[in-house]
Amino acid sequence: MHRYLRTLLIGLICFPACAQSVTITRRNPTEVVYGADSVSIHQLRAEVQSATSSTFSAADLNRLMKQYPLLLQPHVKAVQFLPHLQGQTVQPFPLRAWPSDPAYANTIQQLVASSNQKHRLLAYMLLAATHDNTFENTLLDRMKTDSSQIERVWCGMALLHLRSRHTTPLFDFVIAFENWNNVFLFPMLVQLDPDSLRQTAHQRIQSTVLLEQIVAAQVLGYTQANPKTEQLLKQSVRTLPLST
Repeated sequence: MHRYLRTLLIGLICFPACAQSVTITRRNPTEVVYGADSVSIHQLRAEVQSATSSTFSAADLNRLMKQYPLLLQPHVKAVQFLPHLQGQTVQPFPLRAWPSDPAYANTIQQLVASSNQKHRLLAYMLLAATHDNTFENTLLDRMKTDSSQIERVWCGMALLHLRSRHTTPLFDFVIAFENWNNVFLFPMLVQLDPDSLRQTAHQRIQSTVLLEQIVAAQVLGYTQANPKTEQLLKQSVRTLPLST
């Protein structure tokens, strides 16, 4: 097993994996799906405002996610797939203008602080789509400590999309969910600040956890090489055990 992983590690050093697999969701032909146009944005804002003052269920959240995928989930690879296939550009922050509205601050505060988990999940999507970094510390804390796996995932994805400079906790987040959706998370990780990411990878490639070593080596393939990087990669290959 370790012999195979050693070979894999060498391959990751030389040829970073860039391919991504995508799951295509077939929609009901009668289902209305809104894009990122001004009318859709206006409708979504009205629905979100209404959601803060009423019972908001899982069905309500799912409906918004299905009707406004390009507005609420522009950072989700499966959502990006069809527009990209059609040669269209997905706006990374389609709701970026919303925080300039005085009512936004109160709305997002209510959602983030709500005892209703579905409100909080909606808030994490909105923070990512609006490019709102004001709750970064809250997202970092909940990504690590929340008892709900789904909340930790959406917090982490929001931070990745917002290009947080807290690369070490985000690296650990990707490792923690490597069996959940890593094919989508890793490409987001390597888009973070390269200098900060390199420092994180230099730390984690010296870990005693084999998966951390391998992912750190792969991350270094996306950053500019320097003597320390080369030294740590060679050391990692030499010290990786060949047998269990």
